[in-house]
Amino acid sequence: MSLAVLLCGCADKNEYKGLEKPLANAQPNEAVVSNGGLACRQGDWIYYINGDNFTRHEGERFHEYAGALCRMKVSGEEKDVVVNKDVSLFNIVGDTIYLCVFEKGSSYIATVKLDGTDYVTVEKIDDIYSGGCYAFENGYIYYTKDYKLHQITPEGEKKQITEFEIYNARVCDEYLYFTREISGEIGSVYKMKHQDSSFVEVTKEPAYVLDCFGDVAYYYMMGTGNVYEYSAKDGKAKIVVYAGYTDYLFDESIDGYVVSYTLESEEEISGTFLIPSGGGQKKQISQHSGRCMTYYNGYVYYVNVTKLNNLYRCTLDGTVEECISEEFVYDYDTLDVVDNYLYFLSDSDYDRIYRVNMDTSEVECVEFEDISLVG
Repeated sequence: MSLAVLLCGCADKNEYKGLEKPLANAQPNEAVVSNGGLACRQGDWIYYINGDNFTRHEGERFHEYAGALCRMKVSGEEKDVVVNKDVSLFNIVGDTIYLCVFEKGSSYIATVKLDGTDYVTVEKIDDIYSGGCYAFENGYIYYTKDYKLHQITPEGEKKQITEFEIYNARVCDEYLYFTREISGEIGSVYKMKHQDSSFVEVTKEPAYVLDCFGDVAYYYMMGTGNVYEYSAKDGKAKIVVYAGYTDYLFDESIDGYVVSYTLESEEEISGTFLIPSGGGQKKQISQHSGRCMTYYNGYVYYVNVTKLNNLYRCTLDGTVEECISEEFVYDYDTLDVVDNYLYFLSDSDYDRIYRVNMDTSEVECVEFEDISLVG
């Protein structure tokens, strides 16, 4: 039984209930591609967040559709609003969409049907824009209240996991990773299997997880600046990147690790490198510093922080480097790959949502309607 079914009676009668007229032609039985970012695809439909409502902490929504959850055909046609709320994150499972929304100065967990009906507010949580956590994987929802970790199971059971404060929750297929916070300082990393209520300590020293997938996690040790590759199966870790970098890309299809740094002294020093996974000499693939790096079909795509936050890409061998978009792009985890499209938010254009076809390099704004004019 799904969480949405178990909690369908929780909403007040006067609250938003979703669309009165269901959207047609949803495809709940189709697989979901690239779940959990700015956009994802289910069947013939792209579901996406309609830009960012950058005035949320001023108690305003500068446009009625800023941050709304929308859908469109892969071609970009037949756009509709699915949820007219300020949506921060979303995941789709079958005919249910799980949402983290911002409303009235707080973050909330909610669910809605794929056709936009039966919207239900599930739980008020810590503001995710002010250090609160929200994560979703395989039907398990993780969040913080008073910055302590909580879980909702796929059956709808709510559990408090920690008595101490945490941050930096990261999820993959089987595991949750999080960092303990001690008097405002970074503590050790812990892991937990989704079906368990107990957790185990991964590091003895302050650290935080950069990424995780499958049975592997990558964490950064605060004391040394080294990055470790950790195996959840055997509990062993090894150094894969030594100190000196500020941004990292871990991708199973790359034989190595892409790293980047920017240092400011008398003159700016920057660069992006490929470090072989088996050891060996690192190779510089760009003279620029990249953030929010992602990989597709031989190219590393990144926000070039040494070139006005333009969107760039370069090959793994460093022979090609080019600007894809001169928009000033957000550099906070906003590059999202769905099939052959890269979705991003333009900070220079009212945080509107764009996508670039990575095969043709064509860039287009895909918002539901023009929200570029405040008011």
